[in-house]
Amino acid sequence: MNVDDANEDVGNQHDKEFQAWLEMASDADCKSNAAESICDSDYDSDEARDGFGELPMGFDTTMAVIFLVDGARHMGKCDMQGSRKSRMAVVMDVITQFILQQKSAGANLDRYSFLTFGYGSDRRVLFRDERGHPAIEKLKTMVVVPEGNSNYSAAFQAIDDLVVKGQRTRVIMLADSSANSPLSKALVCLQKTIAQHPMVDVHTIGIGHGDFSYLQQIAQIGRGTFSCAEMNVDKLVNTFTTVSVTLTKTRATDHAGERPTRNVSFELALRGYSSFDFAKRQMAFNKKTRRATRYTFHLHRNALKRNEATETHYKIRKNPFMQGGMRLIYRFIDLEMGWLPMVAKFSKYQSDAASWNYVETFVRNTVQTRVYSQRFHQAVWAAIGSPWEPRRLVSVAQCFAYRNDESWFVAEPFLKGSESGFFKWINNQGEVLIPRESCQYVMAAESFAHFTLDVSKGEHMVADIQGVARGGYGILSSLSLTDSQILSHDGSFGAADLGINAMQKFRSLHVCNNLCRKLHLAALNSIPRVPSAHGAAAGRRDKPPAQKARPEVVPPPGNIPRRGRSPERNQSTPMEKKREETVTADDLLLVAGHKARKLLFVGEYTHSFSAAAAALITSRFSSVTASQELDWWSTALNWPTAAHIKDEQNENKHSLERHGVQVMVGIDATNIELDLTGLHGAIWVMAFPQTSSDHSYNSIRAHMQQKVEGFVNSAAGMLDASMGKISVIFLAMQHLAWKLPTEMDTAHGIFIREVFWMELDMFFRHGYRPRFGDSRDTSRTATYHKHDEIVIAQWRPKRGPHDVPGGMPDQRVRSVSASRRSSSASSRR
Repeated sequence: MNVDDANEDVGNQHDKEFQAWLEMASDADCKSNAAESICDSDYDSDEARDGFGELPMGFDTTMAVIFLVDGARHMGKCDMQGSRKSRMAVVMDVITQFILQQKSAGANLDRYSFLTFGYGSDRRVLFRDERGHPAIEKLKTMVVVPEGNSNYSAAFQAIDDLVVKGQRTRVIMLADSSANSPLSKALVCLQKTIAQHPMVDVHTIGIGHGDFSYLQQIAQIGRGTFSCAEMNVDKLVNTFTTVSVTLTKTRATDHAGERPTRNVSFELALRGYSSFDFAKRQMAFNKKTRRATRYTFHLHRNALKRNEATETHYKIRKNPFMQGGMRLIYRFIDLEMGWLPMVAKFSKYQSDAASWNYVETFVRNTVQTRVYSQRFHQAVWAAIGSPWEPRRLVSVAQCFAYRNDESWFVAEPFLKGSESGFFKWINNQGEVLIPRESCQYVMAAESFAHFTLDVSKGEHMVADIQGVARGGYGILSSLSLTDSQILSHDGSFGAADLGINAMQKFRSLHVCNNLCRKLHLAALNSIPRVPSAHGAAAGRRDKPPAQKARPEVVPPPGNIPRRGRSPERNQSTPMEKKREETVTADDLLLVAGHKARKLLFVGEYTHSFSAAAAALITSRFSSVTASQELDWWSTALNWPTAAHIKDEQNENKHSLERHGVQVMVGIDATNIELDLTGLHGAIWVMAFPQTSSDHSYNSIRAHMQQKVEGFVNSAAGMLDASMGKISVIFLAMQHLAWKLPTEMDTAHGIFIREVFWMELDMFFRHGYRPRFGDSRDTSRTATYHKHDEIVIAQWRPKRGPHDVPGGMPDQRVRSVSASRRSSSASSRR
């Protein structure tokens, strides 16, 4: 099954689950439960680390990847759904595929180590500092017998021993919920290692069902992420795919330049903290009871207004047990609120220790998000048309600001369920972190972000959507969110408000789901990018309209451009989405599907592509004869000298000349000296770097950037101003590695780049044969196109300051390409 078939199956399954939910939501048994409404139907918890941004791939440097796998005896159980192998054997198989996927993505210089930490008081190093292929071979041949108990102390000591100072290192730790707790001194060891090595991140993966508080704490102290794979092989594979994407994005990340943080020690993340009885009887808070003033707030005309101030007493633990991207998390109880488990959040930066600005920013973000969550709930209720209030799909905890004699801080209820899995769906850069294929995918996450853009008319968007999926309803689970971030057009919601750029990133990545369509959310390209001065920001918390009074909802208009970032594709099925992201032979060669374009082909070593294009045109229309002329030019810098390649070139040349195509040699694609105007397109197929002794990534990238920039600058003045495009057709992995400019300032104006899949099947059917264009053609047949997706990068004139490029983001190209190459490599083995 290929990637598109798999995506279509996922889409069909989501359709069925959504329809079942709609039928169930109108049932009286599924109405809103008042017991869930404590603190405005929200709980809250420790936070995950701030999301990773779009960073350079950095594949020209070596990164160390250390796998730390729980080797205790419970990993020998054969209970993974989808396999008869033991948990350990399944993990080793998935790690093998992960390394292969990393190599397929271009990480050929990375080195891998594999250790287990379940052998008494020691750990076992199975291999160390191996390149990709040797590591894969060892994983295939090794037999690991789990035994003994888990030993986190040995695992943390292994990290310290294996990390090389100054080298980027990513640790991936796997364990199940049966693992013993780490000792306090082991946690101190981990903190020291992380503090001493700013280029180290630790990511953790939980296997099975249960309490993963320890693994979440390790990931947050280690500046990494936590994922839960449950007890399912497919979900474990999806989890590693998510980790692979994270590693790719953060290859160039280090933490050496961060602001000075407070010097603290972490206490253990005790399990069962959400239990009232546990908090009351076993949690040893400081004996000292402290006094403070508790404040609550609301929004009035976008300004933060105080509700009330209450004198209270509280207790707080001495040390934090979690940390987020900007905050330290302490266990906390407000004695005036009973023994409700709560968490207090302090800034982890020294400069913000007693700052009202820190607290005010947190409160403003939370209060605004709560208002939007209420409006989202009203919209869902009205769309369903149920006489009973349905369960909330998105809820946000009440937050409180406290002022004592020393400082300000914030507190909120502990998020119920976070001990079993805390996830981030969208980060503050607008990136969608959990794809629809993942077992952690929830429709409401992206729909809520889309809704806030729509209802605020582009002024705000809720990002950093993170928390717990509750209820066990799969893709229709309810989200309990914490520490969300408002993105605004003027960046007024604090340092983490990345503004319009982050909103635009979400616009480019979001694909509307059934919930978006049920709510009739506006197409993203129809929502203003720079809102008017009177844009709707918060609104009032009204009751949902009565069913009989609901107005007729008209779906959004359908006159949307065919391809690009416009959300016509957001309303599409997986197959429609693929068509919208693809340039076909007709798109490239024809005007309105019935007239041949005026085209220039460059780099035609044997004229194979242009000859196949001419044959395709001939076969497409019965009125086109073999002698009919085409307004085309097919050019090359050099022609082949090898006999059989030269014969192929001569045959193609004669075929083109019969159609009136002008065939020329000595034409440099980067300096086209032809007197041409009114071209509908200039096309360079399978551009390759010239052979050179320097094969480094940086050298090849710089060489190809220079070549393509020369081609665009040279061809820009020959184009028809209304419809002309300059196209380069090449492999997806080349597009990602070469980083060709998204905008070029030429002598004929600014040109912007758009990237699509390129459909070459019709060209192959009509005789196209890819060639290397050098001496390799004498002894080898070029098959590179069979092992990766083909893309077309097209540069067109920019039509104004608000003209944004269409096509696909690099994240989409990278994901599909890596999956294709991984499948192709597996089939070749």
